[in-house]
Amino acid sequence: MLRLRCYLFGKLVREHRDRVLIREEKEFLDRHRLECEECRIREVNTQCSLEALKSVEVDAQPGLTTQKIVDSLEKANKLRTT
Repeated sequence: MLRLRCYLFGKLVREHRDRVLIREEKEFLDRHRLECEECRIREVNTQCSLEALKSVEVDAQPGLTTQKIVDSLEKANKLRTT
């Protein structure tokens, strides 16, 4: 179950990618990581997913759809695993 503290943790983790957090926010993140295994795992999984997406080159083309992007990612993943 997602608690308010977990929601705030997720929100701050996302915001951390776009801005510099203040000391109190960083301290909250550090404390919550120690207290909540679910959030810690979710944060690591999200970071891994973002890194995987960054590693795949997809050229923007006219008419590019979400399905075409997904297909390209799946094709690239299959090439890496074989």
